[in-house]
Amino acid sequence: MAKQPETIDRIEIIALAPLELVGVGLAALTKLGFENVGFRVITDVLKFKQRTTHETSAMDLGLAFVKKNARFTRGQLADHFAKAGRAPTNAYYVISKLHENNIVAKSGNEYVRVEALMAPAKKQKQKKRMPTQRYEVGNEELITNLIKGREQFTSRELIELLVKKGRSGKSVSPILWKMAKNKKIKANGAGTYTVMNGAANG
Repeated sequence: MAKQPETIDRIEIIALAPLELVGVGLAALTKLGFENVGFRVITDVLKFKQRTTHETSAMDLGLAFVKKNARFTRGQLADHFAKAGRAPTNAYYVISKLHENNIVAKSGNEYVRVEALMAPAKKQKQKKRMPTQRYEVGNEELITNLIKGREQFTSRELIELLVKKGRSGKSVSPILWKMAKNKKIKANGAGTYTVMNGAANG
């Protein structure tokens, strides 16, 4: 029987290491007796996830829904966002902002448009109504003049302005709703608003 040739086992090691450790690693392997030590550079290109932009903002989408629906639940608004191709979770943020700005109010498990809450009460004894006072400069015009040349303002400022002029501050909320609807201002939350381009010109 022929003699079998002698065999020698060797192992090829493949490892990944940060670029700054290559020099130290090669030197250490060479000292340990490793031969034909080589390396190649691997470059990983990291890409940031692009944020989807929409023509209509989440707030405008919510305002449009509230305009058509005097009563609704959070789930109904979330469904509306989903059908529009938007994340349903955006609906919860929008509801909180609408509630902060007194555009909607909580009523049990539903939300109600504030305008809808102003339904006429049951008829009681007829009281003589005082004639509505007419002003040469209306409340909306007063507010428009106040925000001219400004970037931001608060609803509190407007209420104080009307009270100083001897008028009711209750008309501020409906006026702001109308101005937001016409994109003259934008609600930021906590009673603050941003003046949109062109709003100062009426």
